[in-house]
Amino acid sequence: MDKIILTIPNKAEYISSVRLLISGIMSNYKIDIETLEDIKMAITEGLNIAFKLQCSENINIELELDKELKIKISEICEEKINELEELHLSNTIIECLVDESYLDREVLCMVKKF
Repeated sequence: MDKIILTIPNKAEYISSVRLLISGIMSNYKIDIETLEDIKMAITEGLNIAFKLQCSENINIELELDKELKIKISEICEEKINELEELHLSNTIIECLVDESYLDREVLCMVKKF
């Protein structure tokens, strides 16, 4: 299993860089373009949640690659999650795009099988 850890500033302008990195990493795996787009969109929505519920200056993104992709986005303030109604839309989008998603303390976890 390969593990990649990325730390970015808590600023939305880094989303495109993360999406580009994901495209590069996933090019080593035999996945179709729809699956890749699902992964990139799920990460984008996860980062949007992290930006709105920021707990620190940085966001940590952890990718675990094996027969599936596990994505962990940390530094999400769980106690603020019910305050913003718009987060329910982001959460619904994520649930449609990945096979599994859940919030564990301050970490948003997503799993995409391929």
